[in-house]
Amino acid sequence: MKALLPVIALLAGLTGGIYAASQLWPAERQDAVADKSAEAELTSDEKDSKDEAKASAFLKLDQPFVIPIQTHNKISEHVVLSISMETHVDHLDALDAMTPKLRAAFIITLYDHASIGSFSDPLDNVKMLQHVTEALQTSADQALNGLQATVLITNFVRQNA
Repeated sequence: MKALLPVIALLAGLTGGIYAASQLWPAERQDAVADKSAEAELTSDEKDSKDEAKASAFLKLDQPFVIPIQTHNKISEHVVLSISMETHVDHLDALDAMTPKLRAAFIITLYDHASIGSFSDPLDNVKMLQHVTEALQTSADQALNGLQATVLITNFVRQNA
């Protein structure tokens, strides 16, 4: 009975954390939508001056990418990547609309890199991150059909399975 109490406490804490995250997550999206609508209400003079001051905008892809790493036909660890996209302010809505296509292209690229062992080095070196970023940029360029956007890896975490 005493061994069961920590397990129950762990499950309760995990459930509470997931619930809190699910309640907080949509608030970020609503703030972004409110910011976009407030920007649309600006007069043309104000908008021109604001565009000149802020030529690029960032779109964070909602969910992180979780890539399993296999060794000896067994999942030994996971790589978790958070990705953002940088584009011109005028292209932000178009980029947001193409997010599902981007996610699909990124998942294929990341699984390809996992299968060839790009993430297997225990010391995550800069060259590996540059190589993965370049591959993701190539995938984004193909998926976006000419829309200019830059891939930014904002978070990279390796977790043991």
